[in-house]
Amino acid sequence: MNCAAQSRAFLCAVVATAAMAGAAHADETGCASLVGRLYPASVITLPNNGAKIITAEWVTERQDFTAYCKVRGQISPVDPDSTPILFAINLPVHWNGKAVQLGGGGLNGTLVEGTGLLRDNAPPGTAPLANGFVTLGTDGGHPNAQPEIGVFFLNAEAVINNAYGANKKAYDLSLAILRDYYGASPSRFYFIGGSDGGRQAMVAVQRYPQDYDGAVAIVPSLNGTGHYLAKYNAWRATFGGGWYNTAKIALLADDTSRQCDQLDGIKDGVISKYRGCLARYKFESIRCPNGRDTGDACLSDQQIAAAKVWRSPYHWGFPLNNGIMSLEGWAVGGEALPRGLNPWIMLDEPPERDDSGGGSAAQFMRYFVMRDGQFRGNLDLTNPTVRNRLQEYSRLHDPNNPDLSAFQKRGGKLILKENTGDFSVSAESNFTYFGSVVRTMGADTVRSFIRFYVNPGVNHGGSGLRIDGSAIPDTVDLFGELDKWVETGKAPNQLTVVAYKGGRPAASKPLCEFPEYPRYKGNGDPDVAANYNCAKP
Repeated sequence: MNCAAQSRAFLCAVVATAAMAGAAHADETGCASLVGRLYPASVITLPNNGAKIITAEWVTERQDFTAYCKVRGQISPVDPDSTPILFAINLPVHWNGKAVQLGGGGLNGTLVEGTGLLRDNAPPGTAPLANGFVTLGTDGGHPNAQPEIGVFFLNAEAVINNAYGANKKAYDLSLAILRDYYGASPSRFYFIGGSDGGRQAMVAVQRYPQDYDGAVAIVPSLNGTGHYLAKYNAWRATFGGGWYNTAKIALLADDTSRQCDQLDGIKDGVISKYRGCLARYKFESIRCPNGRDTGDACLSDQQIAAAKVWRSPYHWGFPLNNGIMSLEGWAVGGEALPRGLNPWIMLDEPPERDDSGGGSAAQFMRYFVMRDGQFRGNLDLTNPTVRNRLQEYSRLHDPNNPDLSAFQKRGGKLILKENTGDFSVSAESNFTYFGSVVRTMGADTVRSFIRFYVNPGVNHGGSGLRIDGSAIPDTVDLFGELDKWVETGKAPNQLTVVAYKGGRPAASKPLCEFPEYPRYKGNGDPDVAANYNCAKP
């Protein structure tokens, strides 16, 4: 091999070391040799029953992608009644010496393949694998079982794997695989994810701070147990006349925009000044006469009461992990976005009985809390067994510890991102968490290793529409910013989000750090980020 011809000096060093050791072949031959390889339980720190590589397929290079070894396998459980952890690890031929672990979503159950673009990256971007990163993903330690994925909650080992065990076990195993394939360990290891994957990124930072050099957590569900309780409560508020059809959701969204859109200096259908709208919002103009439902042009008192439920904090009366006893309400504005209020809180049809819907929250209540897939009804939160199970799950699952000093002291870097039109994760709950981190560690310390960005008006998945139907700017390369920060020490400050149309940039806007928001300067093209300031609320 001619190392002078290689653009990646690290690869040359790896190959040279492997050649001297006679142990690793970062090529098609080495890929084939991985098939069927067994790894003892001792290479993984958490309890397991060993691991096996089932397939190792060589994927040839193409114009937009490097050649790589596509490895798939499983980690066996200790409990024979549990399920194996499926893992995917992709080994590029031109390795840059770094690895990134990718989080899942929802209740997991689907293998994260790790070959495509990252969340919030624009289509013109490049996947980490194509940039020479090893990528790693799992299925969370259980299958997407039918008819309800929540059956995994009945098995204690599967619950631990989904909470944190699957990712830690796959991380440990990956180090052994990398030594076998490249003859070297990674110089950097990152974690990135959104939604439950964002929660997993925060689990990595809090439970295993020495394993990771940096993490990106997008719309993370940090108080997941509280979200289940609050979402179940909000969904039940739609019973008995509190349900909204599509027209009523649009009515509420339009009225919220009418009252709050202009607070950011421009009426564009985006409530960019995301703090302050709730305090000033009034329902009077869209309340039905006498409070009775008289059609799609108004809201009944029951529908207004339901909106107040999901917009208000929910208190359950006892402490969960780190003393959390309540969850802040959901978004004000953005209700009519695709995957907005419907389906996260509102269903397509009015619920006649408590026997459908509720999504992950309902399955969690049935299978973990009540241990009964047929359970329908209200939880008795005064029942000691119910409380104990909720507290047990929160200890396993919820990464809401405000003390991140172990990660900070090892030099780790963290980028957080929240979307204000999110009806899955409460943005306000994450704002509260960040405030607790600042109070615990001090603003200057937090500033040395964390950046927290907020994208107004976009939904849980990271997309939204302006008043003219065009896309809200929503794409940004947070992972690239993280890698640059770790490698150079140069922290990101204000960033820019971009909307694309036909593969070309169509609009841009500042991506401001919490609690600032993008405020229009009053003149210039509103599609250009330079015509906004990041303003203090």
